[in-house]
Amino acid sequence: MSEKEIWNWLVPRLSDNAILFIHEIEKVTCPGFRTNTVADIKSNRKRIVSNLLTPKNLKKLSIWARKPPINGFTEESLVEKSLDNLKEIAKKEGLPEVLIKLIHEEQSEKALEFLNILISENNELLENKDSFIKKKKISKEAEKIKSLRSQRGKKSLNSPKENNEQEGKKEEKNDEEQLLNAALSSANNRIKKLENKLEKLETEFAKREESYKKRIENGDNKQKALSSEIKEKGKTNEELKKYTRKLQDDLKRAIKTTEVTQKKLAQEQKERENELETLKTQHSKETEEWERERKELTETLELFEEEVEVLKTQHSKETEEWERGRKELTETLELFEEEVEVLKTQHSKQAEEWGQKKKELIETLELYEEEVKSLRKAEIATIPAKIEEIAVTKEEVEKEKIMVIGKPAYTDNFINELMEFTFVKAEEVENFAFPLNQDEYWVLGYELTPKDRYLLKKNSSFSNLDKERVLYCSNFLKVMDKLQANNKNKSQK
Repeated sequence: MSEKEIWNWLVPRLSDNAILFIHEIEKVTCPGFRTNTVADIKSNRKRIVSNLLTPKNLKKLSIWARKPPINGFTEESLVEKSLDNLKEIAKKEGLPEVLIKLIHEEQSEKALEFLNILISENNELLENKDSFIKKKKISKEAEKIKSLRSQRGKKSLNSPKENNEQEGKKEEKNDEEQLLNAALSSANNRIKKLENKLEKLETEFAKREESYKKRIENGDNKQKALSSEIKEKGKTNEELKKYTRKLQDDLKRAIKTTEVTQKKLAQEQKERENELETLKTQHSKETEEWERERKELTETLELFEEEVEVLKTQHSKETEEWERGRKELTETLELFEEEVEVLKTQHSKQAEEWGQKKKELIETLELYEEEVKSLRKAEIATIPAKIEEIAVTKEEVEKEKIMVIGKPAYTDNFINELMEFTFVKAEEVENFAFPLNQDEYWVLGYELTPKDRYLLKKNSSFSNLDKERVLYCSNFLKVMDKLQANNKNKSQK
């Protein structure tokens, strides 16, 4: 707000030349009013000043104040100057100059404080006109405005500060800037050609004017000589008048020729001004079009950056999910490897046990055969009764119903006269309807994948089972222990 207050006080006090200069440098426009000459500024000054104080143009004023200044006073910094020192400088250089210099050095608050003190004191410095833009300076700057605009674009590319800010966009704007610079260069060449042509016409006009003056002087000299000669030779007045009329006609023709030449020069001057105006309008349109294209490219770049950020986030999430899945698969593979090792060990032990049992059974069989031979005759008569007794015993013994969840590849170990096994495959656990009439439910964890175990927990019929009758077997050894334990219990019964 402090800088805005300074401009509100300062702009109405600027000269017409200064306001015109700002409009030319910053390309400020006032809708409905021309701002091409000092006369335009004077005739509509109130409206143009109000337009300069709009928020949009205040930004342009702020930018203009921070550009390299146009006189030597700016070589002296005001940052460390006291208020008394500022008063002395303002007396010498002008109050507007000091205020703009403070804004240029990012000292807006100090400038506002200085201005408020002067207003409270009703200081005579408040009456000073702006001295920071001289008329000669303005005229020279106005003549060079086209070249300054083209050079300003090139200088901005050489500025380290702006290079740092636009480093990411430089390649994208390079082609547009080259086209714009080429158009400005072409316009400058045409302006220079027209200026050279005008200089030649002015030179030619001056030569012709000098020639006409000499001819008039020669005519006057001839007239004087003739007058003397007439007097000397005694010519009649009629001849003298006739010759004088001839000279006057020559003079009128010379004057008429001069007027025609002047009209031609004026017409050429007007055409040159019109062409310059057309070039200004064309340059303004090209600049606006370039700005619009630059804005569109900037917006497109921002959209691309947003899409890249979204893709980065999505890729990060997918990477996390992939890592989590890989970790689960790794853990499952480790469990499978452990179970395989257990099964290998168990298989080795079982092979040894079965070999030992086979040997024992062969020996027992041999003993039974001998005993059978010795008792065969005595027991032949009792065989029918024993057969009947065994049949009755088998009928009295009820098999235990066990449901195995996760059917193994080999089920030979589950063949048992005392237990009846029902197998549920791993791929059926999700939708299988588990009955309640089983004595026990054995869950073979090593036969189920993590997904199968998850789907089993989600099965509502499984969740309704009696938890005390559900047995979880993480490996085959636990299954064998359970089989042996059940056989012992049945045998005891």
